[in-house]
Amino acid sequence: MSEKTQNPHDQFFKEIFSQQESMVDFIENYVPERLSKLFDLSTLERIEDSFVDNELKEHLSDLLFRVKLKNKQDAFIYILLEHKSSPDKWVSFQLLRYLVRIFEKSQREGSKKLPLVLPIVFYHGKTSWNISEKFSALFDLKDLEELREFLPEFHYHLCDLNKFSDDELKGNPTLLSAVRVLKYIFRKDLKSKLSKSFEPLAELLPSDFAFERLKVLMFYLLYSNKANEAEIVEALKEAQGDEMQEVFFIDRWINQGRQEGERESLLRMNLKIFAKKFGDSIKSIQSQIEKLSVEQLEELGVAIFDFESLDDFNNWQKAQKVKKK
Repeated sequence: MSEKTQNPHDQFFKEIFSQQESMVDFIENYVPERLSKLFDLSTLERIEDSFVDNELKEHLSDLLFRVKLKNKQDAFIYILLEHKSSPDKWVSFQLLRYLVRIFEKSQREGSKKLPLVLPIVFYHGKTSWNISEKFSALFDLKDLEELREFLPEFHYHLCDLNKFSDDELKGNPTLLSAVRVLKYIFRKDLKSKLSKSFEPLAELLPSDFAFERLKVLMFYLLYSNKANEAEIVEALKEAQGDEMQEVFFIDRWINQGRQEGERESLLRMNLKIFAKKFGDSIKSIQSQIEKLSVEQLEELGVAIFDFESLDDFNNWQKAQKVKKK
């Protein structure tokens, strides 16, 4: 997984929904038809900008997409997707902050009108979402209804997986496997649902695509401590039936997933320390740090405390190359 967040649920969510195919499938299956029919989904593209405050980036996760409207050749609408794994009464306020930043960016770029934005909250917590989707619900208007017209107002579309039965979950193999896992990730009966979750991708084995997508799923389960290796292996065997691949392949995925999980943690830690010591200047060396092995990241995590400038990192890296020889 490429995103450097501390929350494995956000990390997995972004891994899946950053893919254009999965996002198109999500809109077609989980957004009301009265809205989805407005979009030319062949034009959907992800906007790389994040509109989360820097100090909140480890706690919030936004994805922004742009798509053309069918009835207006040059008109776009933005789709703002926010992920939640527990109910949050302040999500409307968070979305408003995102919206204002999107509007400000549009204004700076010379737009004559503010862009249309469809906010969507994707939720898969233990209990159903019981919070109003209206921004005005954050105000106390008891005996003050006369003031409602002076308040800002919008509401978001809520996709609460708790409201979908297993048969109602839909999508391509990547999306379907993902939403099945996400629906049960916090529930006690997750283990009994794993094989069903793996089925859409397991049926595509032994393709490289299926291998990679299953690896992402297994990494998520292991990294979030919601299933162990034996449970994953058993679920894969059940999902694949008599055509199950050699367990060697499964072990290879799991070991690779474990190593990647360890590497992600070390990389995240090192980048944090560098950012604290040297600020934004670490961007000039971030790509070099991201290429380091697990062993090198472990050594760097100790050496960094003696660094006084980024030159010290460059000297350390040269020493590593000499050591390899």
